[in-house]
Amino acid sequence: MKVELFLRKATGLVKEVGPVGAFILPWATMAGSGITFYSIQVIYYYPQGSVPLAFLMVGVPTILNAVVIAILGVCTPRSAGGYVWSTRFVDPFFGWFGSGWIYWLSYVFTVALVSYVLGSVYSVIFIIMGSASGITPLHDFGVALQTNVGLQQTFIIITVIITGIVAIIEIKHYMKILFVIWGLNTLGLVVSMFLFASNNPSTVPGVWNSVWGAGSYETINSLAAKYDIGSYISGTSKGLFDDTLSIVAYIFWAITGYETVGYVAGEIRKPRVSFLYWFMAGMVVTVLWYAGVTALAYNAYGDFILKYNFVYNLYSGGQLAAEEAAKVASYMLTPSMPLFSASLTKVPVLQILAAWWFWPISVALVSYLVATRSMFGMAFDRMFPEAFGAVNDRTHTPIKATLFTLVISIIWALVMFTAFGYLVSAANTSFWTAFYYLIYSAAAIALPYKRPDIWEKGVKRRIFGIPESTLIGALSAAGMLWILALSSLGISLLAWNVSSLWMLIGILIFVYYVHKNMKRGINIASIYQEIPPP
Repeated sequence: MKVELFLRKATGLVKEVGPVGAFILPWATMAGSGITFYSIQVIYYYPQGSVPLAFLMVGVPTILNAVVIAILGVCTPRSAGGYVWSTRFVDPFFGWFGSGWIYWLSYVFTVALVSYVLGSVYSVIFIIMGSASGITPLHDFGVALQTNVGLQQTFIIITVIITGIVAIIEIKHYMKILFVIWGLNTLGLVVSMFLFASNNPSTVPGVWNSVWGAGSYETINSLAAKYDIGSYISGTSKGLFDDTLSIVAYIFWAITGYETVGYVAGEIRKPRVSFLYWFMAGMVVTVLWYAGVTALAYNAYGDFILKYNFVYNLYSGGQLAAEEAAKVASYMLTPSMPLFSASLTKVPVLQILAAWWFWPISVALVSYLVATRSMFGMAFDRMFPEAFGAVNDRTHTPIKATLFTLVISIIWALVMFTAFGYLVSAANTSFWTAFYYLIYSAAAIALPYKRPDIWEKGVKRRIFGIPESTLIGALSAAGMLWILALSSLGISLLAWNVSSLWMLIGILIFVYYVHKNMKRGINIASIYQEIPPP
């Protein structure tokens, strides 16, 4: 009996993402823990590095890679686009393994990791908002969230569940929710940038003291000097150049996620306009505001951000004397963008808006969206459990895939309550992201030669006689190889062992479905020679 190559003759997904959605999705996905959390804390580990410069350095290869995705999206606008391009234009196994299996896994890690970071930053936001608005219960809840580990863990799980449930609803309603969250966060971002731009190292002490109490700014400086921050810097730093390069490996995590538009390519209206103009605009604007907001923050505070990080680590490590710890306890909050932006004004409304850094919520939302499309793409090719290729007739969303991703995200979030899970997740995610970005680059290089019929339908320009996708793909590949190498330097042996486990599981799943399909008369080469239906 003949078995169809694909699960159905149509995906069942609907085109509900317009050009504006293509602009917002990369911004909403990238603007998460990297800019909210790591952009402030990374200076502690590399004290002479330049965070804004690191963002610009990472921006070059990632923008080139985004151009690759835009070209591929115009040529082949299909759901689970990154997986489709990789399996059809590069290699069935590497495409399935990297842009399907590892992609899904990395976004499970992302949901858990971003929710974990939110658990730390929520407390800062609620404490500041509660104080500014005079809502004491909100302030007290923020304090409890900071000190009560069980409450923080519960809040993390609640975040994982709520964002997962939102991903189940119709995509047109989902996008409206995402627009609202993005809009509110953007308003908070604009206020924060205004406050950073309006201050400098000479004005910050006065406003900081007005917010956190007389002498609080000077206390941080005196404690940093007493505990010899100069020796810490000289013993930790390797200079501006080496520190900035080291920051690049961590900052890369902040700019990942722009490929999400490619995984909903089959649900995008007007792919040519959406990918070539709106998606690229969203990508470039996000990179520029990353560099811009960090430049403004570090310009306003000077070396105080480093000193605060230094004292905070002494405080959290129990290395301050009891009277010193008691003196700074009220303002020893997680170093983050909302803390430093909201500490530059006493105007309640502005302070609340400056603390409005809920960007990681949008990341969690979009992570569910694209993780499920990755599962859907593999299942639609009959290379993953077919239940995950089912699309609900009413919501037009892969509900079973979403619920499964939600459950696995909860399990991984529970694992991440240990340092083991947190560190291994972060290391794995950065490395594997660079890996599948490299595969997309290879797809763009090979496309004009492997599938000229498809290349002719898309952006078919040549530069010096070389197909544009091949040339840009090669430049992108070079950049991703550089980032892949940098990302691998900080991964521990434990993280490599965990990665090996995920790789082994993926290989076994792939082999199982190759064998299963062969038994029912489907050759794997036949599956991956065809472009799936829209």
